[in-house]
Amino acid sequence: MIVQGFKEWLQEKGTSNDTILQINNLISEFADFLDQKGSTINNPSYEDVHKFSSYLIEHKKNSFDNFIYILRLGYFYNSNDIILAIMEIIDGGEVMFNFSSRLEELFSKEIRDQVFDGEIPPLGLHPKDRPLITKQLIDKFISLIPREKCKKLLNDGLRDKYIDSYKPDREKYVELNDFAEFLVYKKKKLKKTLTNHINEGSLFFTQEIDQSVIDYVEANPSIESGIWEENRLIITKIPYMAKEFIAENDPEKKKYYYCHCPWVREGLQDNSFELDPIFCNCSAGYYKNYWEYVLDSKVTVEPVESILRGNDICKFVVTLPDHLVEKHER
Repeated sequence: MIVQGFKEWLQEKGTSNDTILQINNLISEFADFLDQKGSTINNPSYEDVHKFSSYLIEHKKNSFDNFIYILRLGYFYNSNDIILAIMEIIDGGEVMFNFSSRLEELFSKEIRDQVFDGEIPPLGLHPKDRPLITKQLIDKFISLIPREKCKKLLNDGLRDKYIDSYKPDREKYVELNDFAEFLVYKKKKLKKTLTNHINEGSLFFTQEIDQSVIDYVEANPSIESGIWEENRLIITKIPYMAKEFIAENDPEKKKYYYCHCPWVREGLQDNSFELDPIFCNCSAGYYKNYWEYVLDSKVTVEPVESILRGNDICKFVVTLPDHLVEKHER
């Protein structure tokens, strides 16, 4: 066993023997790769992980499962460098594959081929390599397709629908049978989650949490749960790196710390980077998928402020179904 205790840890998590064998083979390959770089399996750097990702791409081993296997190693070692690197790799990893398939489905294979001009960007790209690719694809997209049709495709969402993560909130909404109470529940749930991460010293997705983050969330009621105004729900995102965002004074650096989009964020460190803000409709689609599942009703979601538009935050307006508004009014 290349990592002492890892097999037992995986077995405790309910991992099958066949999967453990696959994980072991990959981790052995990772260890050999790191050894050649003068590093070790129990303490690779963030960049070591991304270099191995490039190796996996080169050898056509950059499957989603393989990245998840490495992520499990990161959790076993409590290695934030591994966890951060792999979470960045898999975050939004489906976006370009979905973009490609929907272009062909809604328009034509010819349009799809013109936009992508070859292969789909591979899973495992370094975050710094993504923004230029995004710009090239979106520029070509909006040059070929009427803008409203571009917006609709993006607004329908390029992310997968994470039904398993939506289900508990759907069940809670049905149980409460009151939208206002559900929003209160969502806010309390977020605070509890953040507090647990502080207590456990664990990452909230890819970021460390401290009390300043909880204070910021409490001071901004529109974050994630949203503010209900008549037939609209106004939502802002929690910053992607909230602790750093709160402490930063430079306006441009704050925008970088705020942005969540894995296909855009690293480009914000270059003041010359420009991308048509129509792409922010993809983020609106993320909220659209969530709220349509929870409410079991169609909604519309518009990005009204975003980092790509030059704003300091990302704000979305969810237009709620009439029957929900009417029920509350009664």
